[in-house]
Amino acid sequence: PMNGASVKVPTFSCLKLTGLDTVLGPEINSTGEAMGHGPNFGTAYLKAMKGGNKKLPTKGTVFLSISNKLKLDFEDIAKDIVGHGFRIIATKGTAESLRKCGIDSKVIWRISDRRQPDILSIMRKGSVDLIINLPTGRRAATDGAQMRRLAVELGIPFITTLTGARAAIDSLKEGEEDYIKPLQKVNYE
Repeated sequence: PMNGASVKVPTFSCLKLTGLDTVLGPEINSTGEAMGHGPNFGTAYLKAMKGGNKKLPTKGTVFLSISNKLKLDFEDIAKDIVGHGFRIIATKGTAESLRKCGIDSKVIWRISDRRQPDILSIMRKGSVDLIINLPTGRRAATDGAQMRRLAVELGIPFITTLTGARAAIDSLKEGEEDYIKPLQKVNYE
């Protein structure tokens, strides 16, 4: 087996498809893939993301909008986000849930609340570095589609699954090492 870890991620051409929601469904096919290899999962994941033009930020502000069904499962990830030095902004319900487990966040209005500042205005100001949006329900789907579409247009990385959020935060904890090795030199014993 190969030493270390390898991760492959799909790539998409969402910008070319006007108005398309970027949540994966049966109608979306990948237009390519990127692969990363490193001494551990985190390094491999970060390299694969970078190869797919989805570089994850290492500092800044993370916007969280987590469905009620997933809030308890998300607490550990939220603590890791703060532990990594990120500032958190969140929808009202998510902020209340975070406060119960000792995490401070600034409340940002949902798009459907029709109040300012909403997440779209914050994104347009360049004040969001990463979006983690784990939605359920019709209103969440409509708000989320607008937010994800703008994120693609502005080049803001976003995550829409609990597994993806955990992988991203774990990869930031492990960090990217200066680990460049020609493929011919990788040990395939």
